[in-house]
Amino acid sequence: MRFIVAFALLLLSGCGMDRWKAVCSFSRPGGGAEVRVEEAACGVADCVVRVVVAERGHTTRIAVKSDGVVMFAHGAWSGDVAAVFVDASPASPITVAYDVVTHRAVDFSLAEPWLKDAIVRDYSVTSEELRANGNDALKWAAYPGQCCSRAVDEFRKRHPRR
Repeated sequence: MRFIVAFALLLLSGCGMDRWKAVCSFSRPGGGAEVRVEEAACGVADCVVRVVVAERGHTTRIAVKSDGVVMFAHGAWSGDVAAVFVDASPASPITVAYDVVTHRAVDFSLAEPWLKDAIVRDYSVTSEELRANGNDALKWAAYPGQCCSRAVDEFRKRHPRR
């Protein structure tokens, strides 16, 4: 009987259940793979954010950060390489690049220019907004820690929480 009660408590607490929820995803042009930003269901503390690549039914975790909540995220592809920026405030941002053919991390600095270009293009970041952020699209995208940020507002419109 004790075993049954313990098992029921584990099920009710969510142990063994998939606790990850996709916040946003970015599909590879031409299909075959997508990169997803996910959050773990969390209570008061220790929220976890991760970035995964999903292809052909297989999921690979390419980055993880604890103690953060997704305020903004954007991903872009160049050929076989996905690049992702996640502002997981109050934790430091996640920046990652990954090659889906070699299944290896790529130096983010190589992918950073085209990811920044994608953010500017996809969010219509103005030259004034860029100048105010040192001409850095990632700084524009990062939550400033106070109310309000167009980047965060636009991200939430595009990717509402359910």
